[in-house]
Amino acid sequence: MTVALRPVVKLDHGFKTGMVEREPPVLSARQVECLSWAARGKTRFETATILGIGNATVKEHIKEAARKLDASNTTQAVAIACMRGLIQP
Repeated sequence: MTVALRPVVKLDHGFKTGMVEREPPVLSARQVECLSWAARGKTRFETATILGIGNATVKEHIKEAARKLDASNTTQAVAIACMRGLIQP
């Protein structure tokens, strides 16, 4: 009996896509702060109050951080940032 083997490509949340390596994303200090507060369970409104910025600004920082991390939502962005050591929950 012959078994055909297929190559396996391991994806690591943006570090490797197939055989092409990319630089890890660099998050701004504000993006890290916003993700850190999200990791602690704070809402955007609570984070905005703590940081003294607008709710919409927090939303943009988190959205941009998620984009850089190839995350589809805040929860996934927080998980990826924690796994990469960018934030501490």
